[in-house]
Amino acid sequence: MRYHVLATDYDGTIAFHGKVGHETIEALKRCKASSRKVILVTGRELDDLKTVFPEYELFDLIVAENGALLFDPASRNEILLAERPPENFIHELRQKKVSPLSIGKVIVATWEPNEGVVLQAIHNAHIEYQVIFNKGAVMVLPPGINKASGLVAALDHLKISVHNAAAVGDAENDQAMFRIAECGVAVANALDSIKKEATIVTQKDHGEGVVELIASLIKDDLAFADERITKSRLVIGKKDGEDFSLSAYRKGIVLLGSSGGGKSTLTTTFMEALVATKHQFCILDPEGDYTDFPNAVVIGDSAHAPVADEVTAILDHPGQNAIVCLLGIQIEKRPFFFNEFITRVSDLKNKKGHPHWLIIDESNHVLPVEMDESIFSLPDNLKNTLFISTVANNINRSVFKYIDTVIAMGDEPAQVLSDFAKIKEISNDFSSVHALPKGKVWVWEISQSAPFVIETKKPEHLIKRHIGKYATGDMDYNAFLFKGPENKLNLKANNVLLFVQMAEGVDDETWNFHLKRHDYSKWFADSLHDEELARLSKEVENSQSDAATSKDKILAHIKATYTA
Repeated sequence: MRYHVLATDYDGTIAFHGKVGHETIEALKRCKASSRKVILVTGRELDDLKTVFPEYELFDLIVAENGALLFDPASRNEILLAERPPENFIHELRQKKVSPLSIGKVIVATWEPNEGVVLQAIHNAHIEYQVIFNKGAVMVLPPGINKASGLVAALDHLKISVHNAAAVGDAENDQAMFRIAECGVAVANALDSIKKEATIVTQKDHGEGVVELIASLIKDDLAFADERITKSRLVIGKKDGEDFSLSAYRKGIVLLGSSGGGKSTLTTTFMEALVATKHQFCILDPEGDYTDFPNAVVIGDSAHAPVADEVTAILDHPGQNAIVCLLGIQIEKRPFFFNEFITRVSDLKNKKGHPHWLIIDESNHVLPVEMDESIFSLPDNLKNTLFISTVANNINRSVFKYIDTVIAMGDEPAQVLSDFAKIKEISNDFSSVHALPKGKVWVWEISQSAPFVIETKKPEHLIKRHIGKYATGDMDYNAFLFKGPENKLNLKANNVLLFVQMAEGVDDETWNFHLKRHDYSKWFADSLHDEELARLSKEVENSQSDAATSKDKILAHIKATYTA
């Protein structure tokens, strides 16, 4: 289920002339019976709402006073989300005989055309307050308090993400809700300006429009609106010069390719896209490659095995991402940890809609092909999962029914796609698929006949994540080889500092051989993923032919970053 919460306005939305019809109330009950939460978000004061709407207790939470008050009908707890306005401000409004005038626990409300007097009183009281309009109503609130802030407070109380909420309304003050909820819905009687902000406009008005919306929620989770929700899409690269993005709610993806082909780079880009759009993710990290990624809690290390309960405790808060390091679990025991992990995480996702994405690096470690498919307790509705491995043939067949897209990179992308197609029992021609330079990948959505190429986005955190490894670690197959003309040397620089030491000692002929071939800038770009160092070095390669001068300049650029 995608939408675990329906947030609705009161006046003009579920209510017509202040009253809620029987059919609307029954629809709200059906919505709750579908395991969803219902939240009322209204500009009314709470006591007034209770008077006009005796059935208020059917809501799980009520946000009153246009975002300033949170009320739990079950516990009767009230939480003020802002401070009461100063008495001198209220006194001036009364002195100027503003009428009608309503003073809530936070909100101060009147009607047009009193806004001029209200603004002057705000000025005279020397307070930084905002005026919000709502079909003729004039509401005065502290800065930052609106229906969006109130809805966020309610969702935080439930530990549910804004990505799992749909909001429905009709007037100016509902725009704020639309901007933060995953899907904004305007009833047919809504203002034209609200309809423009909405993802969906119902065919019917007022409560009947909400009944229509709830029917669509229960039927297919508003699946028809997915293509219209662009703010949550995950941008991972460019296709034909335009942004290429993936739907944030979809079937699974498998990322395949040979070692050193750029899988970790693209995975980091994907994680950054999730952070940018505030989607919660959890990554299973068998080799500890992502433990330095920011914006996430690391659970487990080489000496301590992660605990599934600890993982779900972290993920219970939708704003917190998790990196589960599997180095402390023996390889043969990892599939059994995965079974416990996926059961717990699936239960959390069924209840609250998050984590939004699972990333399973080196999927063959936890889902090995040689194990019987029946061993794995995969949920029927497994979605939003990125599986990563070198080839499809080493991943357990049980996962492929959840996958509808493959991303291929490395030396043999045609073979990678062919193997995937064979497992999925799809006939396709990959004769036009060929190896690509680093930074470009093949994407095949199996609903389309032909794969296409995208240029992947460069991850911002990759240099920071690998800088220690690049500086002093072992870069293995990404090492730099000083060969010189006719391969007279074979000096392997396994990291940047070794590169500097070797560069300082090699002869001018060897140095210039690689300089003219642009080998230095290519290594910095392709293996270190350091575009700025590559750019600076390329300028030297293009402008300097003297070995000593060019060497001094390039090594100075390196030392400025890696030995500072």
